[in-house]
Amino acid sequence: MKRGKFVTFFAVLAVVLLSGGCGSSTSQDKPLAVNSVQADKNGSNPSDKDQTKPQQQTMSKPGPFKNGEFGRIDLTKEKYDKLGIDDGAKVLDGGILIDIRNLWEREVDQPVEAEKALLIYEIRELGAGGREDYGKRRLNPNFVKEVTDYVKGDKNRKIILICHTGSRSAKAAKLLSENGFTNVYDIEGGFAEWEKHFHTEKYSQTYQAN
Repeated sequence: MKRGKFVTFFAVLAVVLLSGGCGSSTSQDKPLAVNSVQADKNGSNPSDKDQTKPQQQTMSKPGPFKNGEFGRIDLTKEKYDKLGIDDGAKVLDGGILIDIRNLWEREVDQPVEAEKALLIYEIRELGAGGREDYGKRRLNPNFVKEVTDYVKGDKNRKIILICHTGSRSAKAAKLLSENGFTNVYDIEGGFAEWEKHFHTEKYSQTYQAN
């Protein structure tokens, strides 16, 4: 009899082990960890939050000019006459100076503060004898886009334009203003006036293509 009880006990134990310990999982079983990193309630991966987000460019505040308006800087005024020859940057007052002349014009001389990029308003070419061929003058159709790209779309940035006498720069400033730029100025009298007051330098080897 004792032997029969032992046999029955082990038989019952085997059934329990097979059904509970080694059988298929039930609704009470803990789910297996398939991924070491699981998504949160919103479906995003927690590790994504650790990635640095790209910083957005800070745009300048709108300038003082409405569509078609621009400012003119007269270097003959008393406040500029008091500046020294090394103080050309004070005329800009935080703005950038863009020389809109052609490369051959700038190779002679240009303000040391001028940007190095080639942002030409009117294309002018030299003819025979090193003189300009007036019949080949034509506007640069990409001027507005090139300036826009140069300032990374910040049409509120303060921009000062300069040419040789102030004629082209005034037209270019008006064109930019008509295309959404709100803080554009030009140098009245152009480079001819600038070189009377401030340092200039030859930049024949330092220009950057757009």
